[in-house]
Amino acid sequence: TLSTSAQTTCGLLQNPGFDDGPPGNMYDLLPEELGPWEWWGATNAGFITQETNESGGQSLALTFPENYAVQNFSAATGITYMLTAWALTPTNSPITGGPGVHLAVGLEFQDGTNVVSSFFGTSFTTNDPPGTWIAVGVTARAPHHVHSGIVTGRVLLAIRGPLTNYSGTIFVDSLCVSATNIPVTNTQSGALWN
Repeated sequence: TLSTSAQTTCGLLQNPGFDDGPPGNMYDLLPEELGPWEWWGATNAGFITQETNESGGQSLALTFPENYAVQNFSAATGITYMLTAWALTPTNSPITGGPGVHLAVGLEFQDGTNVVSSFFGTSFTTNDPPGTWIAVGVTARAPHHVHSGIVTGRVLLAIRGPLTNYSGTIFVDSLCVSATNIPVTNTQSGALWN
């Protein structure tokens, strides 16, 4: 069971290295064991593991495409958010399946329950060397205006690509979401903004 008093954070993320809880199949772990993370996937497609980690004692091992680990965070309209993480495909089980297979690290923004914008980085692919931790990330600005006036951010992690001819694992660890206010002049053309 997670201990909220010992919960680690990095920027706006809680449990950014998957260290605050037990290892196991993401599908089978209880919500209180996953803490702030949610698993949107099938069984045997993602694991919190002690086998390989970039820092701390555990990491997330993604083992099959289109299965997402997600975490919500508090966001504000018009603010820029930067998601950074480390990824590795092991030498004994590198990802294969052609150039379409990649680790998707995403930032998504919601107005209530409606997704209003989504940004994904695809910087870790089958061309990256096995056995080496590689920095990955994505930067995105929360929308300037949302109907409800409240915007929620979400981190998404998944392997994307074809479901056939795929094999391998990608480990993800040491995530961080930070916010910065980068001034931008909002332009207008007729009735359209930006």
